[in-house]
Amino acid sequence: MGDMKTKQGLPMLSSVFGRVEEELKRREQVGFLYFDVIEFNAITEQHGRTVAQALLDALAEVLMGQRGKLFRDEDLVAVGGAGASGGDPGGWFSLDDWQELCRHGARHHVTVVPEIDLPGHTNAALASLPWLNPGGIPPAPYTGSDVGFSTLHLDLPETRAFVEDVIAGVASVSGQYLHIGGDEAAATDPADYAAWVEFLHRTVTRHGSTMVGWEEIAPHPLPPGTLVQHWLRPETALAAPPGARYVMSPARHTYLDMRHDPTDPHGRRWAGDIDVDTAYEWDPAGLLPGVDDDRIAGVEAPLWTERVPTFDDVQRRFFPRLLCLAEVGWTPQRLRSFGEFAPRLADHAARLAARGVVVHRSVRLHGGT
Repeated sequence: MGDMKTKQGLPMLSSVFGRVEEELKRREQVGFLYFDVIEFNAITEQHGRTVAQALLDALAEVLMGQRGKLFRDEDLVAVGGAGASGGDPGGWFSLDDWQELCRHGARHHVTVVPEIDLPGHTNAALASLPWLNPGGIPPAPYTGSDVGFSTLHLDLPETRAFVEDVIAGVASVSGQYLHIGGDEAAATDPADYAAWVEFLHRTVTRHGSTMVGWEEIAPHPLPPGTLVQHWLRPETALAAPPGARYVMSPARHTYLDMRHDPTDPHGRRWAGDIDVDTAYEWDPAGLLPGVDDDRIAGVEAPLWTERVPTFDDVQRRFFPRLLCLAEVGWTPQRLRSFGEFAPRLADHAARLAARGVVVHRSVRLHGGT
């Protein structure tokens, strides 16, 4: 995201988080590929290890002075950050951690973007703060991997105040872009969802940020410059107004939590196997009819880490596929050929491995040996 300096825009990386020292190392590993943006999902997510999960320390520090007793640091940590998917112990970033990640990213020419996933993906917030629930009864904390069952309630005055404070706090310690999520909100009534999109874009704009959202926000009125992130349904993404631009993250080519190939025991399969050829052989300007390079802000490769417990696992999911996606983002389509690229990719993967980076041994490069 930023000035368009290449045919396809800027490569980006999206992930949920690990420990701070691992995140700093991750920035250094992807910086040499000219990934200009790293996005963190999400503030209110339900699965545990996400950015300042359930507002935890980072937002508690920002918000305590604004909402008084409503935000009690010990409650947020004890509930929202106490566990995560797959038995992970959970966690959060403090405000100091978050600011260090932003500073470290800037030193490596990487912009760090927070995602506050609203109105769905919010079970951690609902479980941590009872007053966000109608009737004041919180749901149980959730450490599974299902989605689409939680929603915040915009008709509650406490919810509006809560989200206002969250956006104000996050915007004050972040850069130009603020991702509001908007995906997989199956528990939100369609009329309420439309009200959420309007409320969120007005609030984000008022605090000086540019809104980013998943393609589900596209059919609704959006301010010019909004970034719509396409991931699954072209017909939904195409409903965006003319002033919107796109981040391309087609799950079939970019979701790094997918298996590399059938021999990969750890990846997911719902979007199909993504080996290096699948990660490479796609054109961002060929996904949505009528959406050409001038409306594409960049490509983004998401990594959801519910099933990626260690930093070695993170690297194995990244490499060598990230090299393919960097080429997609930076090199004009007419100059790209997998046959020409594959030998260079194999050489680069070998250099990464020699530096101690954990690299998946792709059958497309090594014939299964």
